Amino acid sequence: MMIVPHVSNMRMRYALLIIGFCAFGFVLHASVHAQSESQCMTKAELEKSVLTPTIGPSLYPKGYVMQCATKVGSVTYENYVPNGTLASSQQQEIPSEIKFPLRVLPYSGSSIDVAARAGQSIQIPVKIEVDPHYSLIDAQFSVENIPSHVQSWIDPSDSDFLKHLPANQSESNGTIYIYVDSAAKAGSYDLLIDASGSIKNVSGNETDFGQTPIGIMHLFISENATTWIDVGLPDIHRANMCFPEGSGHSCAGFVAYEVYPLTVYGKNQQVTMTVPDLPAGKFLRFIPNQTVAIPSGTKIKMITSGIVTPGAPNALFTPVITIVARNEDGTNASSYIPVAKTENMSIINSPQKIDLLGRFGGNGHSGTGIFGVLYSPQDYTGNPIPVKLSVLGLQNGTKIVSLPTWLSVSIPDSSFDLTPLIPYFFTINFTAVNGSLGTYPVAIGENVGGYNFVGDIQITVYNPPFLGGAIPSVENLHSASNMQSPLTQFKSGIPASKVVCKQGFQLIIKAEDDSPACVKPDTAQILVEKGWAKSTTGVSGLARPPVGLHNLTSSTKPIILGIPFYVKAVVTNYLTEPITYYGGCVSSLSVSFDNIKTTADNVHCLAISKYTLGPNQSVPIQSDKIETIYNATGPNTTTNVQIKFIYEVDGKQASMFTGMQIPIQNAIMIDCSGERVDLHMKQIDKTVNVTKAVALAYRSPEFLSKIKQYGNVSYSGFYNDWFSSESCHTYWNGTEVMFATKDNSTSTRNIQVTEDINQTKVLKVRDFVVTPTK
Repeated sequence: MMIVPHVSNMRMRYALLIIGFCAFGFVLHASVHAQSESQCMTKAELEKSVLTPTIGPSLYPKGYVMQCATKVGSVTYENYVPNGTLASSQQQEIPSEIKFPLRVLPYSGSSIDVAARAGQSIQIPVKIEVDPHYSLIDAQFSVENIPSHVQSWIDPSDSDFLKHLPANQSESNGTIYIYVDSAAKAGSYDLLIDASGSIKNVSGNETDFGQTPIGIMHLFISENATTWIDVGLPDIHRANMCFPEGSGHSCAGFVAYEVYPLTVYGKNQQVTMTVPDLPAGKFLRFIPNQTVAIPSGTKIKMITSGIVTPGAPNALFTPVITIVARNEDGTNASSYIPVAKTENMSIINSPQKIDLLGRFGGNGHSGTGIFGVLYSPQDYTGNPIPVKLSVLGLQNGTKIVSLPTWLSVSIPDSSFDLTPLIPYFFTINFTAVNGSLGTYPVAIGENVGGYNFVGDIQITVYNPPFLGGAIPSVENLHSASNMQSPLTQFKSGIPASKVVCKQGFQLIIKAEDDSPACVKPDTAQILVEKGWAKSTTGVSGLARPPVGLHNLTSSTKPIILGIPFYVKAVVTNYLTEPITYYGGCVSSLSVSFDNIKTTADNVHCLAISKYTLGPNQSVPIQSDKIETIYNATGPNTTTNVQIKFIYEVDGKQASMFTGMQIPIQNAIMIDCSGERVDLHMKQIDKTVNVTKAVALAYRSPEFLSKIKQYGNVSYSGFYNDWFSSESCHTYWNGTEVMFATKDNSTSTRNIQVTEDINQTKVLKVRDFVVTPTK
């Protein structure tokens, strides 16, 4: 069983903040959204609108209730609010010594002692040790007796047993994460590290254990902060979408956005709210972002999208964002929130092009892509802007031609309004009947607020792999007629980890009550990644992992902005049975970053292949080509990369994670201090050597071919390309050099040459007909 942290006590710091949440007085203009233009749906209407499974793991933590559900286009939005039932967990007695065969120990000294200031985060390396006369079968760790405004968990994801066989099989490395909010009170606290699971002695006798103390941590918090932040439980706004799939339907559900109540306390100082470590491409905004922190507390709203607060931290990867209140005197107050990433979306600050960042899923002959857009103008009290989308045809070089007769692309909700600060999600569908294999760039017309743009999506047509018998198209959960349900097995006395699922389904353990459920592998992965469930596949105790990832390398070091690269690894099968994996169209080795925006290059992908790897065999494998679009971690730094290998064993999907560090160059973030964003942009504009930029364009073979095609081409100006989700998260992404010409039909065209910020290479050449705008 994969070792994961337990949900117990993880977010206890919010329990006292629920009262008064609904009375939070600051009302965001238009937060009613287009959703509330219609009345809340009845339960019967909701069940008819969303094909929601009636059994299975709960998607939300305890203490929430659905307040309202509304229908907007093809999406049903459900609003969940705290119901005030959460209470602090009961304090456990601290034992005088740890006698259990499984122990968490410090690397030096006789005890785990931690000293922290209010507003500080700390990582403590520890040893996870098993008595030589025992072997661990499975375990879940939790940290108990956590004081208010402190979060802590033990994470074995850095442990050697998740990477390779340790030299000493009786111990392994782990990390204790401690996040002390600025609201934490000074004092000494004893925290207890517990474990649940099962262990086996030398005679082979297996013993289940639960909430057993395996370590003690002494935490000393110094200094009560003069400015501090209380973060309340958020309102959760969930989106549910159903769309045709084969002869039935498929549904997707995810958190669209969350609204947190914040209270900032201080001595009448003006504070500016920031989040310096927000993951790239995600949205967060404070309303307002500047205020005066008074002794009785000042209320602020924080809206997030693209990230979600998990029910419990993920044992493999737990990004944490830091909420900072910066005082006029330069001092800061901090609060911490673990997050999980959800749907990608395009964030626009004005009527501008929507980047179609969704991903298609399907069987190779048909599919649906989910896309999102969020409108975040400086004046969030303004009116919604209308959006109209249309399918223009196929991108063929510089031209847009008609779609082939065998390919059909549709946008069910092609017209909608964007309300400021509220994300909107829509789908794009395709069907391909007896079409040619390959990837096809489809042009999408975008009229945003009366301005016309052209976007594009990549649709891949491939032969779908045969993965065994058919699975019902809607039902995500276990429903076997010849097998007892997971809950029935569990109630009959079978341990949750021993429950048997129907073929094609994967066992997970609910994080909220440790009961079992059987779900599809892709559903299991989502639930585990969000902390709502614990996976039962992967690492078995502290033994060797079922699959090893070794010799991780990157094709280029450092990663350079705009230059494609890929990651290579050697995969070893440690199982006694073969595993299968896929290559070709989509690599089974995926790469993800924090604060780095990338795009994968699979344009030339035509088909997928299935490979078999026998027991104790190894094979080299590499990811798809990846291009770094921008680097949000700062210039010339090192980024953490998460590597994931997806495979199948005995017909069931599984995955293996590991990580590496790769140096990366080069992005410049706008200085937000003193609201000098515009001035800073103008200063960067002045650094561009226009003569050099134009000369570089004329060295591009692709640009020279445009000159040959159109004849007379004249320079018309340049502008810098910025990526922005907020004024304080704005990055210089490159330089656009513009040229004007006319085509054979005398239509005016612009040729846009995109160059890197150092003006050393041309990244892209694009030409398009100039469309009259307002």
